[in-house]
Amino acid sequence: MAVNKDKVNQEATKYIQKGQYDKAIKELQKIVVEDPDDVRTIQKIAELYARMGDSKSAIENYSKVADVYTKQGFFLKAVAIYKNILKIDASRIDIYDKLAQAYTLLGIVNEAINQYNSIITIYEKNANYRDSIAVIKKILELSPNDILMRMKLAELYYREGMNQEAIEEYKSTAQFLKENNRFDEYLRVIERLCAIDPENIEHLIEMAEIYVSRGDFTTSMQKLQQAYKINPKEPRVLNLIADVFRKNNQVVNAVAAYKELLNIYTQMGKTREADGIRRIIVTLTGKDITSAPVSKELSSRMTDSIPSQPISQPLKSKEFRPVSKEIPISSSAPKPVSEPSVSKSIPIAGKKDKQPTVADIPRMLTETDVYLKYGLKQKAVNHLKTILSLDPENLDGHLKFATILESENDNEQLISTYMNIANIYLKREKIEEAKKYLLMVIELDPLNESAKNTFDMLSQGKIEELSDEIVELDQYQFQDNGKAPAENKPDIDVEIADEPEEVIEVVAEDKGAEEVEVISIDEKQDKVEPSEETPPQESTENFEEELEEAEFFISQQLIDDAIEIYKHILEKEPDHPVAKAKLKELTQGEQKASESIDEVMKNGGSLDIPIEQILSESKKQLSKMIDANDAQAHFDLGCAYKDMGLYDEAIEEFKTSMQNEQKEIPALNMIATINLERQRYTDAISIFKKLLNYDEITDEQRLDFLYQIGNAYLRMNDKGEALFYLNKVLKQNPNYRNIKQMMSLIQSDEKKK
Repeated sequence: MAVNKDKVNQEATKYIQKGQYDKAIKELQKIVVEDPDDVRTIQKIAELYARMGDSKSAIENYSKVADVYTKQGFFLKAVAIYKNILKIDASRIDIYDKLAQAYTLLGIVNEAINQYNSIITIYEKNANYRDSIAVIKKILELSPNDILMRMKLAELYYREGMNQEAIEEYKSTAQFLKENNRFDEYLRVIERLCAIDPENIEHLIEMAEIYVSRGDFTTSMQKLQQAYKINPKEPRVLNLIADVFRKNNQVVNAVAAYKELLNIYTQMGKTREADGIRRIIVTLTGKDITSAPVSKELSSRMTDSIPSQPISQPLKSKEFRPVSKEIPISSSAPKPVSEPSVSKSIPIAGKKDKQPTVADIPRMLTETDVYLKYGLKQKAVNHLKTILSLDPENLDGHLKFATILESENDNEQLISTYMNIANIYLKREKIEEAKKYLLMVIELDPLNESAKNTFDMLSQGKIEELSDEIVELDQYQFQDNGKAPAENKPDIDVEIADEPEEVIEVVAEDKGAEEVEVISIDEKQDKVEPSEETPPQESTENFEEELEEAEFFISQQLIDDAIEIYKHILEKEPDHPVAKAKLKELTQGEQKASESIDEVMKNGGSLDIPIEQILSESKKQLSKMIDANDAQAHFDLGCAYKDMGLYDEAIEEFKTSMQNEQKEIPALNMIATINLERQRYTDAISIFKKLLNYDEITDEQRLDFLYQIGNAYLRMNDKGEALFYLNKVLKQNPNYRNIKQMMSLIQSDEKKK
């Protein structure tokens, strides 16, 4: 006999009004026995158990309701039920997991990740780190570019003794960072790889190359020492060692490394490579050699040559003293061959006094970027002045100077700068780049015959008909305002000539004497007597420029950079009072800040300032800082607001970013996603349909928009429309996201009806 649901509900209501919840439950269970999928009745039973304080029975019945909703495709309702369960028992890992799955099916990825993070927190609280690994993997399936989470996974692998998995995870993370030009983070990951896998020579070689390119001789040589100990016959290591010595003007040590490399290539039977190295040695020493004995252990040379700062210093044994005149290598002299390749890195020589050297150029270029970022244009110009006086063909320096001139609309200076840039590209045989800057000169000065003629000849491929030599770049003579004098404007009348003559200083070892003999191309040139070493004098510098630079970094909250400058001063003058006091102040401040943060974290302290006030102030500051025309900045800010749940503010920022046409599609997509999260399904569908009409969208974007439309209709319980759009996705890509699962749920529900 069928149960009369209305009558049963009436009886149950009477019991509830009397507070007799157990009798009400007994009545309601009559309905459930007959209809196990009556979720409303089961939910009532769960609520009554909760009132009675029977948490176990309440959770059991709530779970039945959530499972039914999930099977029927009502994921949003399932989410609400799971949240009720967690109010009763916030430690239920299985419920967090189901809640995360429901959010995933809804396409609300951020919330799904939040639930998984809750599980990780519980595991970590109980020191159950190994189980966290599987949860982090689920997060990375949803957000594969989350670098912090990938690093956390690698560290957990390492902590749990899963070293190979840790190494692989670090490798894949490093590869992602490298491909996306995130080099500072990439460097940190490779450093970590070297720490947990110290015998891997590939990591050490890569680290050495990075530090060489950054002009850090000390650190690069430390990495090369480790690599040399692992495999002293690895040609790439020896090649880098020789390159570092050569760039640091330690020719004797460079030759020693090349000799060892020559022996290895000879033993390996690599005749071509051996001949190439032999020619390099001849170029550096002026001596032809048939064998290559090494007078001193290379590992000892590396140790002797590592200073506390990346500076050049003489050898302690056979002393290398630079000759007093530069000796051009004639065109008939052998030139280094391309194989094996020598890393092209910036010469490494530190400051021996206050005057900067070529080795300081990478640091100065970085500082120039900082000055430009914070609007300190004159400081940037002063740095570029120094860079270009040290290295007139420094392309980065010219390009940055051109950027400054473009912002000031200084056309006369721009013409000169563009001509210099074109010259550099021509010397490097980069014809298209040279033509680009010649064309920019012509646009600014249509009557510039030199630029027009050169551009026409390059366009016609008449490179041989250009003048005999590439015009040498003007030495920049900056005026007080940072501008080069107008009369220094160069004419460009050029030819792609042979490699420019290399000017190097070379010495030969005399086996029987400690004296250094000058190898001269000119027979009439006299020998240069070796000069006595000048003992170091007591520093009389006041370091005004360095102190001013440190103060600037402090004002911009770049504390680490300021600390490095004060340390540099104290290495040269250990008792410098200002540097000493400032360094103490900064390092103590950092320590106290760290201790304060730790204390707050330990004690669970909270801020007294209302969060609304903090957010309000932050928004005011951000609105002042961001240029109204900076579409990318407004878009990024919108993403940040969205992640914080500040949806209205996020939408405003996305709308502002749409002033740039390139941001229109991603901004509309973000606004539609916000509407989905706010359950404004009609608005979301309208925007996604609008996006489908854009010709610029990719096939992947089209699939995503169709999927989101179907998903929105499903949440509105309009399964007919949902099936229409999801079928389109299924036909184009049957493996797209969870499309099969969604279709199966909808069709299963339709069959039941």
